[in-house]
Amino acid sequence: MWKDGEVEWNGKKYRYEAKVFDFGSMWGIGKGRVSKLWILDNETRKTLWTYDRGWNDPMAPNDLVQLILQDIGDDVAAKEIKV
Repeated sequence: MWKDGEVEWNGKKYRYEAKVFDFGSMWGIGKGRVSKLWILDNETRKTLWTYDRGWNDPMAPNDLVQLILQDIGDDVAAKEIKV
């Protein structure tokens, strides 16, 4: 299933789109349920970070990823990401 949403982090808003599965896997972020993730700057609409079974760019800041995973409901994976 695809999920999109918006979070606020460090005073800025970010949109995300994520491919979320029912169960975690070795390909998910933190071995969780999210196997694909796009994070966009809400103002400029530019893609800042992407994850497709691994980070394609420099990894997004851990606390931003945690916030998004919590918003998606993948709390177990969010705890595995080290801040």
